[in-house]
Amino acid sequence: MDDTQLRALFGLMDAENPPEYPPHYPPPALWKKTFSGADAAAAWRRALARRGDLVLYVHLPFCREVCAFCGFYARPCPGPGAVDDYLSALEREAALLSPLFAGRRFKWLCFGGGTPSLLSGPQLERLFDAVKGNFRPARGARTAFESHPDSLDPAKLRLLKKLGVDWLSIGVQTFDDGVLKKNGRRQDNSRVPGLVRAARAAGIKNVQLDLIAGLPFQSREAFEADVEKAARLDPERIYLFPFQAKERVRLKARQAPWLWEAYRRAVESLSRRGYELSCGRWLYKRSGGDWPYSYDQGERMSRDFYSVLGLGAGAISYARYGARYQNLADPADYARALSGGRLPAARGCRLGEKEEALNFLLLNFLQRGALDRREFRSVFGRGPRGAFGRVLDSLAADGTLVASRDGWLLDDRENGLFRLRKAFYPARPLTAAARGCGRRLVSAARAARRPSAATAGSGRDGAPGTLVFEAGRAPFAALAPALLREIKARRPVTVLLYCAGPGPGPALPRLAELVGRAGLKAAVNLPPCLLPGLPRLPQAAPAGSGDPGVFRPEGWVKPARCADCALQLECPGLDAAYAARHGARAVKPLRRRP
Repeated sequence: MDDTQLRALFGLMDAENPPEYPPHYPPPALWKKTFSGADAAAAWRRALARRGDLVLYVHLPFCREVCAFCGFYARPCPGPGAVDDYLSALEREAALLSPLFAGRRFKWLCFGGGTPSLLSGPQLERLFDAVKGNFRPARGARTAFESHPDSLDPAKLRLLKKLGVDWLSIGVQTFDDGVLKKNGRRQDNSRVPGLVRAARAAGIKNVQLDLIAGLPFQSREAFEADVEKAARLDPERIYLFPFQAKERVRLKARQAPWLWEAYRRAVESLSRRGYELSCGRWLYKRSGGDWPYSYDQGERMSRDFYSVLGLGAGAISYARYGARYQNLADPADYARALSGGRLPAARGCRLGEKEEALNFLLLNFLQRGALDRREFRSVFGRGPRGAFGRVLDSLAADGTLVASRDGWLLDDRENGLFRLRKAFYPARPLTAAARGCGRRLVSAARAARRPSAATAGSGRDGAPGTLVFEAGRAPFAALAPALLREIKARRPVTVLLYCAGPGPGPALPRLAELVGRAGLKAAVNLPPCLLPGLPRLPQAAPAGSGDPGVFRPEGWVKPARCADCALQLECPGLDAAYAARHGARAVKPLRRRP
């Protein structure tokens, strides 16, 4: 496969995943459908033979209606009887798995969906009895619960607190009633402030408000108003979730052109109100940063990494050094398997040392921007060069990675995911996945090859009327004719001079001058402190870039010259190579989760 076909294949694979699914290896599209319930039980035996922490996730797939923007495993609820039947199946799954976890305790309990708050009071009590009757929470275990505003009231909030919930997520999505209606969602937003007050009155210590940026039919002004209204309610955490047109999403709109600029401004605004950013999505204050995760983030919970046991239709489990697998997504199929006395695994993959090491490497590069050799050695008993030396050297040679004193830093965040996958994913599973996609892959690759009026040059994403031109290390004499040809062919308004390396190429000042002589605006994707010769050249963020900094084992870092900048939001071109070039200092120590 050429790069266009490979990008199209990765796009189809990603579209199958739930929104915000981490870039785990192996990805779900490469899991085997022959993976069985017996394989799942064997995986847990291997995982539980090792030391490690445990998280329990319970999936409730039913909603009053499934919103047109939803990409999760959800379906309309036929009625209370369907919920009762589902709880019976969930009780059978818990009973089958319970003996494997005898004597082990779970530090986090997470209930998601779907809409868990759709359950009645007695159904909620039955749900928690099924979970806590089969699996033992640790002392001080954190319990998180997702909800829809319309299915909450003060009595249900008091019951949730009684059942142990101290981390409540309220799925607002947007306060704009018109946008909700067009997306097929009924919601009385006037109740949200009262629900936040009622949750606190019930004793629930942490409240999160979920907001989506770039919804179909949403304007930038509406999103900015959403952020302001959420901030006034002063929750412990605000989840800013960029809309993603996944495979299960019914309303597949293009990404809003204002999305990432408005997103950065929202983060900047909330940071001035005392919120801190985590993982590029969650903004928290007070104890909101200690929110329990419902999926594997590749982090240590305390001194150990953790496994995630997923219960329910469509739930995904991660048994460290055992397997990743997913349950049957259809509630009827899920219940039928359990009625037959078998665990309802639909697909999965076995994990050994090789898969865990590669997963660790990819998560560190793609979520934190760096791979620390000492951290890798402490986990796997050997350094990353001993495991992946030849591939790492190749990626450093082509500019994807930059060697540092502590290991490697990811230079080009925009294309890093593709380049890392291309380098590390085995060819045989990818070929099988391509065959499984069939004509969909042919169509996606053909669409990717069509020229776009919105972008040009290197093919990177840009705003309408923008030519994105790779201003590499080549001399001006070689780059100038190519730039002029692209300008003549594309007739842009703005030229984004894209610098993939750790600093401006030698031809950049003259290229910017050439753009100006052509009567066009020039921009560059580097921060101003790297452009002393071009003080007036505006900065432009690479499309999809919302990351405020670089992550190293000692914590979030920023360039030493920008010590007064809290989140680097005014430096949209900031990347790992910039930190490597200038050196870095810790802003906030990495907090181990107690």
